[in-house]
Amino acid sequence: MSASDRSPVGAGRPAGDTPRFSHLQFCDMAGREIDALVQLVRGADLAERVPWSRRWRLEDLVHHVGAVHRWVTDLVVTDARRYRPIRDTDDWRPDTTPAKAARWLAAGRDPLLAAMAAADPNRKMWAWGTDQHVRFWSRRMTHETGVHRADAELTLGLPPAFDAELAADGVSEFLDNLWKARAWRRDMGALRGGGETIGLSATDVADRWTIRRTANGFSWTHHVAGRPPRTDVTVTAPVGDLYLFVWKRIRGDPATVKIRGDTAMLDHWLRYSSV
Repeated sequence: MSASDRSPVGAGRPAGDTPRFSHLQFCDMAGREIDALVQLVRGADLAERVPWSRRWRLEDLVHHVGAVHRWVTDLVVTDARRYRPIRDTDDWRPDTTPAKAARWLAAGRDPLLAAMAAADPNRKMWAWGTDQHVRFWSRRMTHETGVHRADAELTLGLPPAFDAELAADGVSEFLDNLWKARAWRRDMGALRGGGETIGLSATDVADRWTIRRTANGFSWTHHVAGRPPRTDVTVTAPVGDLYLFVWKRIRGDPATVKIRGDTAMLDHWLRYSSV
């Protein structure tokens, strides 16, 4: 595969790599991620604070993930053509026990997977990201649940791990959809720039990404062959750590993440790319 240039995201044109997995493969992976999160929650202390958040505890994380699963199930089943509030399908009961929280989370699994698997992945429908089709949601639910599974592991003092191909897809999926998050991150326009570049370089697979800040927002390029261009700042790490890095779950750690170049510009990017 040759390097592929992505359209400037801020220009409103389609962007993004072809997903690395099929719709049904994403459905299967989403199910495995839900199962793993359920196992983590069962017996855990729901009051434990999620490391990256000043506000969230493990109970909040479970509520968020399970509510998103129920919301997406409803969107897919009803062939939604416009946004509907997540609160319309949220049946969470606060002050629950770990066992009840795990059962509630698990109860959303099969309806979600059945709805997505039964739907035509190429059917057009509303989605908050760039790909306005059913297939957006199977990919998104895999990464939504996987990142929050890692959150639960970090909360409980466990080291997260990801399949390398899935993590690489996750970096691209993050960049695909980031500019669309302006719907709720009104300050994301600060990501615009004058050509400054950020490199993401995996040490365990061939994948490299270059982000270029532009007057319209930003563009990005995924490289899997040849030498990527020089960048103003480069983050080098195993691809699973790059995945967590772009989601702001980890920062520079000498053991895993190396940062070279304009760290102030990278800090600015990280501040305004939080979703």
